[in-house]
Amino acid sequence: MNRIRSVEESGGSQMGLFTNWWKELPADPVIYNRIIELITDDEVIREGMRRIVQDPMGYYQGREKELKEKKISPKDTNEMCWRALMEYMLEKGIAMELGASDDIDAYREDMGALAAGMNLPFDPAWFNDDLRDPIRGGRGFQEPDLFYDYFPDDERDNEVDWNERLDEEWMDDGYCVGAMCFRPRVFGEIDGRIHFILKRENVEELKKLAKQTKHTAGKANDSII
Repeated sequence: MNRIRSVEESGGSQMGLFTNWWKELPADPVIYNRIIELITDDEVIREGMRRIVQDPMGYYQGREKELKEKKISPKDTNEMCWRALMEYMLEKGIAMELGASDDIDAYREDMGALAAGMNLPFDPAWFNDDLRDPIRGGRGFQEPDLFYDYFPDDERDNEVDWNERLDEEWMDDGYCVGAMCFRPRVFGEIDGRIHFILKRENVEELKKLAKQTKHTAGKANDSII
């Protein structure tokens, strides 16, 4: 199963401060099964995700050392379910790892594959080789985004621009670029994130349910509320 890279593995840093602030939570099968329905219409993938929710300890086995280092105990089945679902989405090809697609060519390839799987239009020419489209203009400073660094840098601004372009192109089809991430370990940082294609009508409900699990998910370019 694919493993989402941590901030440290992606070149980021963590001070270790506030790493014990979260509480261990049991996974709520009702909430997670609804989240699964919002993420994908593929019944085969849904069934695989439901099995994860039914047996979160299956995710813990073989990852004991890694999860212990991240202060995740066997009792925290909520955190294990969330991480396992994200990795399963990568494994099944319905999501892409954002940290592994931080250049224009990788973004085109990975997001193009997701679009093809959903029969959505995708044209590599929509994305400028200089990472910013001079016709559309730069974003300038904006409020911090939910799935990006608290103080946005150029790379994150580029990714936001690319997602925005796809949101525009797919609006009539009823889709947008969605995202999921782990709970923050340090203020302003995230441990891992993925992008996937999400129905617009599911955005708000997914966001609310994710919040109930102490995580974040929804439209990739949504700002912090």
